[in-house]
Amino acid sequence: MHLYGLLYVDEHDVSVNVRVRQQSARLAMYVANAVNLARSLRRFGHGFTLLTNTREALERYCPGLLQAHGVPVRQIEFTTEVPRNIPFYSAHFKLDALRHMAAQSHEDYVLLLDLDIECIRPLPAAADVVVQGGLALAYDITDQVRPAYGEARIAADLALMAGIPLPPCWYGGELLGGTPAFFARLNTVIDGLWPRYVKEHQSLHHQGDEMLVSAALGLVRLDGTPLYDAGKLGLVARWWSQQPRHPQLPFAAVASDTALLHLPQDKLHLARRGQAAGTPYGLAAFARSYRRVRWLQTVKKRAKTLVGRP
Repeated sequence: MHLYGLLYVDEHDVSVNVRVRQQSARLAMYVANAVNLARSLRRFGHGFTLLTNTREALERYCPGLLQAHGVPVRQIEFTTEVPRNIPFYSAHFKLDALRHMAAQSHEDYVLLLDLDIECIRPLPAAADVVVQGGLALAYDITDQVRPAYGEARIAADLALMAGIPLPPCWYGGELLGGTPAFFARLNTVIDGLWPRYVKEHQSLHHQGDEMLVSAALGLVRLDGTPLYDAGKLGLVARWWSQQPRHPQLPFAAVASDTALLHLPQDKLHLARRGQAAGTPYGLAAFARSYRRVRWLQTVKKRAKTLVGRP
């Protein structure tokens, strides 16, 4: 199995879940996220390659960091014609990364990950069995999005995309795995959905790769393709540092039951770990550093509240 991540550089795009406004600093943060992910995966014996549309920009915004930590970078072709005014413009280029996964015929199994992830323990045995069997993996986050949008709205948008009713299953974009042949099948379905998505995107509750991939996975499952939930297998978990609209277990409970921890609101912390020399990896080491960050955030929040009082 080989793991990949994507960093598409677009100097005019607005990022989500990021408070870093300066574009150069934001890209440097993403590069450091990639380094942190690669180093944490290497700690547990997994290879990682960063895909991008421009090596030159990565080196310009974060000179030497990728090379210093031995992170392979591969510049690939991006051919998706994304409307310039569409929300979350850059997110749509993950479709090109999915095409690249399909082209890796020399690999038995490939896994595409978001960069704001850290590997905190070895992959669970159950997930390893799925990988060894060449079965597809996705992360079902239906329970996380249902409270925000409602099951009826999710089902309606999936049906609009697919052209037929589908179970209201929503898949997170932070992880998708399978054989190159699986990705080839998935890409064929996504290509068929793309014109409808471009036409209807303004009416959908979500714009981006998750909308297309969720609808496509629903159709692939109808064809009889097995799809295993990476969350239930203990492979990946998403955790929000600010209270989301859905019920969420405490951090300790989530971290104790996953190998890949996705922290969308903590990119800066993950970047600092990627930039630091000698960062220790593993659950205990990460938990110590994260507890300190959370404590400092709490202190700053309380200080601001006190200053704001009469």
